[in-house]
Amino acid sequence: MEAKLGYIINAHEMEREMLNRSSMLLINCSEKIDASMFLEQYSELNINMLLSDKMRRIDLRHRNLSVQDELNKILSSVKGELWISDFEMLFNPDYQVDVLKYFIDLSMRRKLVLKWCGYVENEYLKYSKPEFNDYKSYRIADNNIICVV
Repeated sequence: MEAKLGYIINAHEMEREMLNRSSMLLINCSEKIDASMFLEQYSELNINMLLSDKMRRIDLRHRNLSVQDELNKILSSVKGELWISDFEMLFNPDYQVDVLKYFIDLSMRRKLVLKWCGYVENEYLKYSKPEFNDYKSYRIADNNIICVV
């Protein structure tokens, strides 16, 4: 039997206590769960808005070298648990960020919920479509994540 790291749960099975017990990255892929469920204890961050403001001040030729540093600064400026939304710009291939790995690593140091900007299909977490250069596909069972659908 194959060992699984990550798994999928239905939104109706989601409980707030699950967040307190788990050290795994929680990825919200459901429209049934919104930020209001978490905002009492989680700070909401719109990564696209905050990061694009920083990145537009950096010369285009140096942005790929600066994106993770700027992202780290943004995230470290907010204390406590995070509800992260709108992070599509991180999938820009020029930035060379492994988006899911970045957030999994971050979730080992602090609690966070990621509002997925893609979709779940056949037990894979996906962003974009295969015909686009920003397409990503992650097998849920291979990653330390809980996907709420």
